[in-house]
Amino acid sequence: MDVMNKDYVIEIKKMNKWYGEFHALKDINLKVIERQLRWPV
Repeated sequence: MDVMNKDYVIEIKKMNKWYGEFHALKDINLKVIERQLRWPV
């Protein structure tokens, strides 16, 4: 799938998540294009 020149419905840049002293997610990047995610209705 070509993701160039798309409008993203979700875009996350450099997300970090800590649980106490545990660094669970480190610099996470995510881009979701409209209609890219699907689930039963």
